[in-house]
Amino acid sequence: MHKTLIAALAASALVLAACGSDSDGGGGAAQSELAALLTESLDEEGIPYDADCISDTISQFSDEDAEAIIAAGIDSSPDLSDEGDAIGASVAECFELES
Repeated sequence: MHKTLIAALAASALVLAACGSDSDGGGGAAQSELAALLTESLDEEGIPYDADCISDTISQFSDEDAEAIIAAGIDSSPDLSDEGDAIGASVAECFELES
């Protein structure tokens, strides 16, 4: 359980730091790739999540921000806009963690 919580928090931190944009959200190829990377990581750690929520939230990223997250890696924290930080915070709501 402790390992799962740490992994979830790490994934949340990644998304929080990696989400954002200075341009309009896209929902294109980069966003799809990012959603796949995140869900794959959550699956590997056994962390439950709402796939539709993740997809919908990640689709709000700009291409630039989604590509920055992918380039930095899912466990990194690329420098993104304030808007992206807000989007990232909402991704954490997609995790179905037990109290």
